[in-house]
Amino acid sequence: MRAARVLAMVAALGGAALAPAAHATDAATIAARHGTPSAVWFDADGREVWDYDGNPFRFSGLRFRFDTDGVLVREEDPRSEAVVASIASGMTAREVRDRLGEPPAMFFVRDEPHWEWRVLWAGRRPHRLVVQFDRQGIVKAVARQAIDAGAGRGTR
Repeated sequence: MRAARVLAMVAALGGAALAPAAHATDAATIAARHGTPSAVWFDADGREVWDYDGNPFRFSGLRFRFDTDGVLVREEDPRSEAVVASIASGMTAREVRDRLGEPPAMFFVRDEPHWEWRVLWAGRRPHRLVVQFDRQGIVKAVARQAIDAGAGRGTR
């Protein structure tokens, strides 16, 4: 029942690109259903990985992993709470990118790169996830900050 409500909500948000790939078993079917991925890369095992960040609010994404024959191996959400919780000090920038996908925002503070994503955390509430790297590209700090739904609106 909960899954049906989630799918209905995603559809209401215009999230056809987020619909589950129940019958999609190969790269051609995924491409026909979801269009061009926002990023294509190869994981450490040499499998092709397609990331879709087409969610209008970018709080979640879709990731498809294919075997060497182009057959779907796994579908996942790279910004699930479990993945977000796994980001820790000492990881490399490559490890972070492999887990979360390309960051939609990057900025520098005191010559140190910071990558930012929007994620759902703590009961599916919107948060900013900021990963700070040292100058060698190693995670120095990870911060999550709640996004106030009323921010920017006048109060009375």
